[in-house]
Amino acid sequence: MNCAKVLSIVAAYAIFLFVACFAVSYFLTARIANKTRMCIGPWAAPDWFGTIDSGLSSLLGYLSVAIYACVYYKFRKHAVYQTADQRDAARIRQLAVQRRVTVTLGIVTFFTFVFFCTPIAFLSVAGYFGITISSTIIYTLTRINSIVNIFIYVIRQQDVRQAMIALVTRRKAIDQQNQTRKITVHSVQRRGISAQQSGTNNF
Repeated sequence: MNCAKVLSIVAAYAIFLFVACFAVSYFLTARIANKTRMCIGPWAAPDWFGTIDSGLSSLLGYLSVAIYACVYYKFRKHAVYQTADQRDAARIRQLAVQRRVTVTLGIVTFFTFVFFCTPIAFLSVAGYFGITISSTIIYTLTRINSIVNIFIYVIRQQDVRQAMIALVTRRKAIDQQNQTRKITVHSVQRRGISAQQSGTNNF
Protein backbone atom coordinates (compact mmCIF):
# COMPACT_ATOMS: atom_id res chain seq x y z
CA MET A 1 0.00 0.00 0.00
CA ASN A 2 1.61 3.27 -1.12
CA CYS A 3 1.19 6.77 0.28
CA ALA A 4 -1.53 7.73 -2.21
CA LYS A 5 -3.77 4.85 -1.10
CA VAL A 6 -3.19 5.62 2.58
CA LEU A 7 -4.04 9.29 2.11
CA SER A 8 -7.12 8.31 0.07
CA ILE A 9 -8.36 6.18 2.97
CA VAL A 10 -7.75 9.07 5.38
CA ALA A 11 -9.60 11.47 3.05
CA ALA A 12 -12.57 9.08 2.79
CA TYR A 13 -12.67 8.75 6.58
CA ALA A 14 -12.53 12.54 6.95
CA ILE A 15 -15.47 13.01 4.57
CA PHE A 16 -17.51 10.37 6.41
CA LEU A 17 -16.67 11.97 9.75
CA PHE A 18 -17.63 15.43 8.53
CA VAL A 19 -20.98 14.18 7.22
CA ALA A 20 -21.67 12.33 10.47
CA CYS A 21 -20.83 15.36 12.62
CA PHE A 22 -22.97 17.60 10.44
CA ALA A 23 -25.89 15.17 10.68
CA VAL A 24 -25.60 15.03 14.46
CA SER A 25 -25.36 18.79 14.90
CA TYR A 26 -28.09 19.69 12.40
CA PHE A 27 -30.70 16.92 12.56
CA LEU A 28 -30.39 14.94 15.79
CA THR A 29 -29.27 17.39 18.47
CA ALA A 30 -32.72 18.70 19.36
CA ARG A 31 -34.18 15.21 19.69
CA ILE A 32 -31.49 13.35 21.63
CA ALA A 33 -29.90 16.10 23.70
CA ASN A 34 -31.33 17.03 27.07
CA LYS A 35 -29.00 19.99 27.54
CA THR A 36 -28.03 22.86 25.29
CA ARG A 37 -24.56 23.69 26.60
CA MET A 38 -21.50 21.77 27.70
CA CYS A 39 -18.50 23.01 29.67
CA ILE A 40 -15.13 22.82 27.93
CA GLY A 41 -12.54 24.37 30.18
CA PRO A 42 -13.55 27.91 31.14
CA TRP A 43 -16.18 28.39 28.43
CA ALA A 44 -19.52 26.93 27.37
CA ALA A 45 -20.09 25.37 23.95
CA PRO A 46 -23.12 23.90 22.18
CA ASP A 47 -23.81 20.34 23.18
CA TRP A 48 -23.04 19.00 19.70
CA PHE A 49 -19.54 20.52 19.86
CA GLY A 50 -18.32 17.54 21.89
CA THR A 51 -19.04 15.19 18.99
CA ILE A 52 -17.27 17.43 16.50
CA ASP A 53 -14.34 17.92 18.86
CA SER A 54 -13.86 14.20 19.41
CA GLY A 55 -14.32 13.53 15.70
CA LEU A 56 -11.68 16.04 14.64
CA SER A 57 -9.32 14.83 17.36
CA SER A 58 -9.60 11.24 16.19
CA LEU A 59 -9.18 12.37 12.58
CA LEU A 60 -5.93 14.15 13.38
CA GLY A 61 -4.75 11.13 15.34
CA TYR A 62 -5.44 8.79 12.43
CA LEU A 63 -3.75 11.30 10.13
CA SER A 64 -0.56 11.02 12.21
CA VAL A 65 -0.76 7.24 11.87
CA ALA A 66 -1.13 7.59 8.10
CA ILE A 67 1.83 9.95 7.94
CA TYR A 68 3.97 7.45 9.84
CA ALA A 69 2.91 4.72 7.42
CA CYS A 70 4.22 6.88 4.59
CA VAL A 71 7.44 7.56 6.51
CA TYR A 72 7.96 3.85 7.14
CA TYR A 73 7.31 3.06 3.47
CA LYS A 74 9.87 5.64 2.36
CA PHE A 75 12.40 4.38 4.90
CA ARG A 76 12.04 0.78 3.75
CA LYS A 77 12.51 1.87 0.17
CA HIS A 78 15.56 3.94 1.12
CA ALA A 79 16.99 1.12 3.27
CA VAL A 80 16.81 -1.37 0.40
CA TYR A 81 18.68 1.09 -1.79
CA GLN A 82 21.33 1.77 0.86
CA THR A 83 22.05 -1.89 1.64
CA ALA A 84 23.44 -2.30 -1.86
CA ASP A 85 26.65 -0.61 -0.65
CA GLN A 86 27.74 -2.11 2.70
CA ARG A 87 31.38 -1.03 2.46
CA ASP A 88 30.79 2.52 3.62
CA ALA A 89 30.87 2.52 7.44
CA ALA A 90 29.39 6.02 7.66
CA ARG A 91 26.36 4.97 5.64
CA ILE A 92 25.89 1.89 7.80
CA ARG A 93 25.91 4.01 10.98
CA GLN A 94 23.54 6.52 9.43
CA LEU A 95 21.19 3.73 8.37
CA ALA A 96 21.26 2.27 11.90
CA VAL A 97 20.36 5.67 13.39
CA GLN A 98 17.54 6.10 10.89
CA ARG A 99 16.24 2.62 11.65
CA ARG A 100 16.21 3.30 15.40
CA VAL A 101 14.39 6.60 14.95
CA THR A 102 11.88 4.95 12.62
CA VAL A 103 11.19 2.14 15.10
CA THR A 104 10.80 4.71 17.88
CA LEU A 105 8.25 6.62 15.82
CA GLY A 106 6.49 3.33 15.10
CA ILE A 107 6.15 2.56 18.80
CA VAL A 108 4.87 6.07 19.50
CA THR A 109 2.40 5.75 16.63
CA PHE A 110 1.15 2.41 17.98
CA PHE A 111 0.48 3.90 21.41
CA THR A 112 -1.16 6.91 19.75
CA PHE A 113 -3.46 4.58 17.82
CA VAL A 114 -4.36 2.49 20.89
CA PHE A 115 -4.57 5.12 23.64
CA PHE A 116 -5.68 8.18 21.66
CA CYS A 117 -7.25 7.50 18.26
CA THR A 118 -9.37 4.51 19.24
CA PRO A 119 -10.85 5.95 22.49
CA ILE A 120 -11.60 9.33 20.89
CA ALA A 121 -13.16 7.67 17.84
CA PHE A 122 -15.28 5.49 20.14
CA LEU A 123 -16.42 8.62 21.98
CA SER A 124 -17.32 10.28 18.68
CA VAL A 125 -19.31 7.26 17.46
CA ALA A 126 -21.06 6.96 20.82
CA GLY A 127 -22.08 10.60 20.62
CA TYR A 128 -23.41 10.07 17.09
CA PHE A 129 -25.68 7.22 18.21
CA GLY A 130 -26.71 8.96 21.42
CA ILE A 131 -24.93 6.47 23.69
CA THR A 132 -23.96 7.90 27.07
CA ILE A 133 -20.50 6.85 28.22
CA SER A 134 -18.13 8.08 30.88
CA SER A 135 -15.65 10.45 29.30
CA THR A 136 -13.34 10.17 32.33
CA ILE A 137 -11.87 6.87 31.14
CA ILE A 138 -11.49 8.19 27.59
CA TYR A 139 -9.61 11.31 28.57
CA THR A 140 -7.51 9.38 31.10
CA LEU A 141 -6.32 7.11 28.28
CA THR A 142 -5.43 10.11 26.13
CA ARG A 143 -3.36 11.61 28.96
CA ILE A 144 -1.63 8.25 29.47
CA ASN A 145 -0.66 8.35 25.79
CA SER A 146 1.09 11.69 26.23
CA ILE A 147 2.99 10.48 29.30
CA VAL A 148 4.02 7.19 27.70
CA ASN A 149 5.39 8.97 24.63
CA ILE A 150 7.86 10.91 26.78
CA PHE A 151 9.24 7.72 28.34
CA ILE A 152 9.50 6.04 24.93
CA TYR A 153 11.66 8.84 23.56
CA VAL A 154 13.79 9.00 26.71
CA ILE A 155 14.39 5.23 26.81
CA ARG A 156 15.10 4.69 23.11
CA GLN A 157 16.81 7.91 22.00
CA GLN A 158 20.14 8.65 23.69
CA ASP A 159 20.26 12.29 22.62
CA VAL A 160 16.77 12.93 23.99
CA ARG A 161 17.69 11.12 27.22
CA GLN A 162 20.83 13.22 27.68
CA ALA A 163 18.91 16.41 26.93
CA MET A 164 16.22 15.52 29.48
CA ILE A 165 18.82 14.74 32.15
CA ALA A 166 20.59 18.01 31.42
CA LEU A 167 17.26 19.86 31.57
CA VAL A 168 16.29 18.35 34.93
CA THR A 169 19.71 18.58 36.57
CA ARG A 170 20.81 21.81 34.84
CA ARG A 171 24.08 20.03 34.12
CA LYS A 172 24.56 21.69 30.76
CA ALA A 173 24.20 25.17 32.21
CA ILE A 174 26.65 24.33 35.00
CA ASP A 175 29.11 22.82 32.53
CA GLN A 176 28.88 25.92 30.37
CA GLN A 177 29.57 28.14 33.39
CA ASN A 178 32.57 26.03 34.39
CA GLN A 179 33.87 26.07 30.84
CA THR A 180 33.49 29.86 30.70
CA ARG A 181 35.38 30.20 33.98
CA LYS A 182 38.17 27.95 32.71
CA ILE A 183 38.49 30.00 29.54
CA THR A 184 38.54 33.24 31.54
CA VAL A 185 41.20 31.96 33.97
CA HIS A 186 43.27 30.62 31.09
CA SER A 187 43.06 33.98 29.29
CA VAL A 188 44.10 35.88 32.43
CA GLN A 189 47.03 33.53 32.97
CA ARG A 190 48.18 33.94 29.39
CA ARG A 191 47.97 37.72 29.68
CA GLY A 192 49.98 37.60 32.89
CA ILE A 193 52.66 35.46 31.29
CA SER A 194 52.78 37.77 28.27
CA ALA A 195 53.14 40.81 30.54
CA GLN A 196 55.98 39.16 32.46
CA GLN A 197 57.76 38.28 29.24
CA SER A 198 57.40 41.86 28.00
CA GLY A 199 58.85 43.21 31.25
CA THR A 200 61.77 40.80 31.06
CA ASN A 201 62.51 41.78 27.46
CA ASN A 202 62.52 45.48 28.40
CA PHE A 203 65.26 44.87 30.94
